[in-house]
Amino acid sequence: MTMIHEMPMISCKKVLSCCRPQVLGKLLLALALGGFCGDGQQLYGEAPSQLVRSPAGDEYARLELAGTSILPNGRLIKPLGKMIRVKPHPYGLTSDANWVVTVSSDDPQLSILDLRSLNASGEPEVYRVPAEGTSHEGVLDAAFMGLAIDSNSQTLYVAGGGDWSVVAFDLTTRERRFRIDAAHEADGQ
Repeated sequence: MTMIHEMPMISCKKVLSCCRPQVLGKLLLALALGGFCGDGQQLYGEAPSQLVRSPAGDEYARLELAGTSILPNGRLIKPLGKMIRVKPHPYGLTSDANWVVTVSSDDPQLSILDLRSLNASGEPEVYRVPAEGTSHEGVLDAAFMGLAIDSNSQTLYVAGGGDWSVVAFDLTTRERRFRIDAAHEADGQ
């Protein structure tokens, strides 16, 4: 075996006769490092101008509410079923048979979907905590990725993020029940 950039190279004959993922990964590395197999055979005539392309090709990121959107990384995404918009940057998600909840650290804000109250078109009632246009101060001062619904499907627990707290909300009334301050010092740090 020949070593190129400290990565083992493999014979072209082995590549053509084998489809194992680890072999194909080494082939891609060989192509990226110059297009030669360990046995000295060149895999292609001229170096390709591009080895890997995103599914979107040369198109820019865009939002298509009724179709296929392009994410900033070039991936294509299309909602399956009904789409319900939530705040940007939904870093936490939890659900049970009655509720789906996302938390975004943008304002911060919770988006609570009540699956118990589907309307005529089959869409759940959507609530925002705090409500749109109201201050989050004293309601949800900070938020991070942690969310949990209790086993009775009545209380939502939210990780407070930078303020090191856990905040509990009543899912039915969407009122804040309590806040636990979990901030502490460990050896002065």
